[in-house]
Amino acid sequence: MGGLPPERSATVLICPTVMTHPVRLDDAKSVAAKLGIDDVVIDPEPDGPPSPLRTSALAWKSTSAKATHRLVVQDDIEAPPNFLELARIAIERRPRAAISYYTSWDSRNGSAVRLAALTGAGLVRAVRNEWTPSVALVLPAALGHEFARYAEKATGFNFNDDTCMRAFLTAADYPSYLTVPNIVEHTGDLTISGKQGHGMRKAACYIVGQLASSSLTGGHIMEGIDFLPHFASDQGRAVVDITDDGISSSEITGFREVRTLRWRKAIERLDIDEDFILTSYGTFIATPQGHLVVDECGTRSAFLRELWAHAFLVGSQAGRMAAANAALVVDMSVGSTVPTTRVEAVSNLDIANPDIAVSAIQSIAIGSVVRTERALLPPSIRTALETLCWAAIRTAYPTLAAASFNSESRNARQLSVAGDHNQ
Repeated sequence: MGGLPPERSATVLICPTVMTHPVRLDDAKSVAAKLGIDDVVIDPEPDGPPSPLRTSALAWKSTSAKATHRLVVQDDIEAPPNFLELARIAIERRPRAAISYYTSWDSRNGSAVRLAALTGAGLVRAVRNEWTPSVALVLPAALGHEFARYAEKATGFNFNDDTCMRAFLTAADYPSYLTVPNIVEHTGDLTISGKQGHGMRKAACYIVGQLASSSLTGGHIMEGIDFLPHFASDQGRAVVDITDDGISSSEITGFREVRTLRWRKAIERLDIDEDFILTSYGTFIATPQGHLVVDECGTRSAFLRELWAHAFLVGSQAGRMAAANAALVVDMSVGSTVPTTRVEAVSNLDIANPDIAVSAIQSIAIGSVVRTERALLPPSIRTALETLCWAAIRTAYPTLAAASFNSESRNARQLSVAGDHNQ
């Protein structure tokens, strides 16, 4: 595509904007003021049917001629005052890519961010069988203009900018990435686009401050996930998205190459025994912590088993991917190198950003709950689900066994991160 920046852009000039509707103009102006953004784009047909796509097309088209990149954020977000600085770090690492700074906690892209967080990644390739997260998205300026033309002619997307963006990027075979962690949070659950049924849509892993800067700067870039555990909250089921044999997810050019399997079928591809997963669940339930989880969650036994299986597979796959990223562990005592392709080997590896990992694990629990119940979920049940997820991941990923996730340490981490927010 003509006009795109080189793979390593010497100068990044971001042209940011907030897109909005007149009924939320005050919200948009507030977001713009907090983030140092001078531009707000308003729905050109406010009396027409609700359409984020219509406003999005105008926002992507209205880019400064000098800009290398266009950054569009929506009006119902929270982000740190240095958001533009953090956004630039990600752009400088992948200047020719689309980059999303927010992913929903119950989305497949959110699952990819969580998995990447457990391996110390700073960016992860977006999945190809889901919409493009567009709450806060950057594109090279030339690509933004192309999308605007595409969107103005698009039909069949029910006015949704995120599904239209995914179709556009897929048709162009254009790379899309997600930041690890997310540096934008979604606020509220009311929309003007008819998505009220979606409920709370918080980020999969929202961290800012120095933790975010360090991860975005120094974390490795994960170029695709061939085995992605995901929890289908609307069905209460653990599933796995598997890329067809011989094709890495960074090479996919369409949706049909990704297959979704129930977890029992999916683990046939890995050296994981179903009985071990279920037995480890039973062992946990028999512990004092397990008793507390069952007492809090009552009759949700089938749901708890599915959530355990999901979290176990997250830990298992995180261990495998961390090992693959490390490539080889050097045994200095014997002067040999040992391939690290099995989960057992990752006990030698360290979690690069444990606080980011904890944030990711916490969102597995709440993201697994049916959307309409999240806002009403008692804190005690949420804590119980977090405890179960943490135990399952530690069982599968031995490196995390040394970490602590009791309520005292969790609260200390939250206070630490909150302090970063205020810096």
